[in-house]
Amino acid sequence: MDALLRSFREHKEQTWEDLNHRFRPADKFELEVSAVYLLATVNIALIYFFNVVNKSGHIWRTGMTVHYVLHLDRMVTGLAVFFREWMPLWFTRIISWAVLSLEALICAWILSPYGRRYTRPFAMVGMHVLHGLFGTMFRLGPFSWFMICWSYLLPRPETWADLATWYKKKAHPVEVILDRSSPLAFAVGRLLARLDGLDLLTFTPSDPEKANPPFIALTLPNGPELQDGAALRRVVRLLPAGRFIYPIASVLTLGVLPLVLSMLPSRRESLARFFGLTLAAQGTALIKADTPFGLRLAGARITARETLIAYLATCAVFQVFIENKCFPPQLKPKMPPYMAATVAYPRMFQGWGMFAANPITDDGSVSIDAITIDGRHIDPFTGEAPDLDLSDARGLGLGQIRQDYFNRIRLDRNKVYRDGLKDYLLRWHKETGNPNDELVAFDVYWLRDQCPPPGQAKPTNHQRQAILTYRKPGYRPAAGLPPLPPAPKVVSAEGRTPESFTDRDGDAHGGPTSEKRQSGDAGK
Repeated sequence: MDALLRSFREHKEQTWEDLNHRFRPADKFELEVSAVYLLATVNIALIYFFNVVNKSGHIWRTGMTVHYVLHLDRMVTGLAVFFREWMPLWFTRIISWAVLSLEALICAWILSPYGRRYTRPFAMVGMHVLHGLFGTMFRLGPFSWFMICWSYLLPRPETWADLATWYKKKAHPVEVILDRSSPLAFAVGRLLARLDGLDLLTFTPSDPEKANPPFIALTLPNGPELQDGAALRRVVRLLPAGRFIYPIASVLTLGVLPLVLSMLPSRRESLARFFGLTLAAQGTALIKADTPFGLRLAGARITARETLIAYLATCAVFQVFIENKCFPPQLKPKMPPYMAATVAYPRMFQGWGMFAANPITDDGSVSIDAITIDGRHIDPFTGEAPDLDLSDARGLGLGQIRQDYFNRIRLDRNKVYRDGLKDYLLRWHKETGNPNDELVAFDVYWLRDQCPPPGQAKPTNHQRQAILTYRKPGYRPAAGLPPLPPAPKVVSAEGRTPESFTDRDGDAHGGPTSEKRQSGDAGK
């Protein structure tokens, strides 16, 4: 999009002949040299390297990882629930080892000094497959989709050249005839000339002696002439990847895209007036020339840019040693405060190890049992009756922000933030606009259960731990309403003790667990 807008600014076609003089901004064909490409490419490879090296636990080695992560109801999507109920255990083991192998291969493909014409596209496809599965199976926020976007740094120029050659074999050049009296047609021609990366379109103005010419017409080799909506649809298909993108876009827009293309010719005059389009007088476009001062300024800018990149690379290297679990403590350097701030403020962390060294084997979420002033029991986070049992869940449908908030608000180090949660609940009736939604009591629980063992489908060892409670001072229930129940004991949700939880049936459970394991921080 930036290149498209820059092209419109730098080159203003003034005649119909100008449309056939393909203009490309300098950054489209000139070689750009910067350490940032090396830094970004190596950083992408290191993500997969450490994701493999840090996964050293026995669950990964035995191939049980996919079984456990598919039973994390706070993270999975409905698609994951479907597959966990369908896939046999032996198949989940194959997928677990395949994920680890693919991550290792992607790293090798990216860093390979040989055959990069082929290994880089392999890495790009591998990233699409891996993160496409992660993004559709788990609610991980934008991480998976960001990684897919970053994969487009990997293909080399010869890869795009091979793709263009293959695509042009099935495409034929066409002549595009535009209404010479329509400013909108000229504007559409300017846009198509920039999107026509394969140079398949040749633009021609309509015959001046022809009355009421079509907005756009195509002269196809060995075929009939197409006009207006049909011609626009064919042109879109001739653009790079258009024959694949157009059907998908038509479905995603519920047929709006074809409708817009069909209506565009009949609205040419009103749209031209709306956008203030006019046909420019013929003349010569001005060309902006570089000045000596501008060249010196550009050189200074490049020097400053590369210096900053070198500094960020140094910070990243320090952070790699500090965060990744595979390095022993004696190899972890101490970063100067200014470097630590450089990493922390823009969140440039380098701890790579999703579900490492072992995946999380227990599930957990927050549920609230709140009582409204008219006696209803409700969970303000869902607006429904409280569900205090995770063992029957088939995915909780939580987004990344909510599930991470729930997982962190229960930690002892985050007790200070529970006052904010309390304030939100006390003004919940103002959020809903219903006075009867005022909460006179609530108990915030951290619910936890153990993921089912391999070969089973039912979670075990369900627990319920109160982390925040409230009873309205001086409250007296209205006639016919029961008194408020006694507040449960607030306990730490980071450990398991017999008195700290009971399941739905009131049976006590016990057994120690480590904070690190239960923190649920799966890594980046």
